[in-house]
Amino acid sequence: ELLAVDEELMKGRNSPLLKFSSVDVPSEEVTDLLDEHAEAIDLLRQGADRPECCFYRDWSKASEVWRRSETGPLQRAALLLAIAARRLAIDGNVKAALEDIVRLERMARHVAQEPLLVDGLLGSAIDYKARETLAGVLPMVSTEQAGQLDAVNRGDFIQATAFFERHLASEEALAIHAFTSHAEGDYDVTWMTSDDKPPGESPPVRHRFHPIAMLYRCFVLGPDFASYRARMKRCHEMARKSAASGDSHFDVDACVRDEIEKGRPTGIVSKLFHLPIGGLVWNHAGSRVQQRAATVLVAATRARLAHGKLPDSVESLVPEYLPAIPRDPFLKDNSLIVRISDEGWSVYAVSWNGTDDGGPPRPGEEPNRKTDDRGLWLEPSHKPTGDL
Repeated sequence: ELLAVDEELMKGRNSPLLKFSSVDVPSEEVTDLLDEHAEAIDLLRQGADRPECCFYRDWSKASEVWRRSETGPLQRAALLLAIAARRLAIDGNVKAALEDIVRLERMARHVAQEPLLVDGLLGSAIDYKARETLAGVLPMVSTEQAGQLDAVNRGDFIQATAFFERHLASEEALAIHAFTSHAEGDYDVTWMTSDDKPPGESPPVRHRFHPIAMLYRCFVLGPDFASYRARMKRCHEMARKSAASGDSHFDVDACVRDEIEKGRPTGIVSKLFHLPIGGLVWNHAGSRVQQRAATVLVAATRARLAHGKLPDSVESLVPEYLPAIPRDPFLKDNSLIVRISDEGWSVYAVSWNGTDDGGPPRPGEEPNRKTDDRGLWLEPSHKPTGDL
């Protein structure tokens, strides 16, 4: 069902899923989309409500590892559920919208339970959409739904993954298995990278005694493997430092510089399993920004529900609604930037380039402005269309 829906969703270039941040949620186009895939949305809700959800596969078979057809559809299915949540809020059912946001967070954790790094990154992407959706729903939250805010933005997803440590270990295990197979002559580089090999099968014996394969095993395999292990050692060290930094600063720039200076592995097989640790650390820091920004927006919403309007400053949230203003994980000794205007609250970090580019695009705004600032917007309080 998921694959069938995904194929239908991605037809054409104008799918609402391809313009999630700027899509006109009350539009007829979105109405048709949600009506057409109502059954799939219901199945997603049922799956997310389960305490655990995973795909069973034999991880010892290469075909099971590399040819997983559900990865892309899961991300687009999460976008579909996020749009459904935004539509529920606009139509006046804010309670159900918040429940769908909790489901999105569960989907993120479910996906990240899979062992490969792509699963951790996909879980992080779904978690990002959950918080972006939450920011869009918060202006419509009334005192009747205040209790539900305890269930959203718990902030435990990224911490629970320990910065993809488990995923890094799984990726390393797969690479070591590949090196071992080469050493034993089970297959060579040419066969492993071929698209026409039978899934899950070993190569013919003729590959094991191919002159090039034998030369690789005798003279190149050892240095190739050593290069890979040295690279992974640095990956694990940086991952542990980033995960252990907590609310303190972690030098993302230094990590990226190390990535550039040390360069990509030069070995044949190690290149195939290269992990861009600088990009992973940046992704983790960006996820922390989203979590911390969402925490500020939830606190501001609680203050609005208590006092009838959004506070005039973020400092007024401390300590009643917020223990402290969250730190910027990209810049040392800096807190998140909070800009307050008639258009709402913009909470963000300056991100990679270390320059304040004015914050992330506003809700409904095309993300074409040149900015790498990471964060969230909170618009002023307004009633759902269904309540008007």
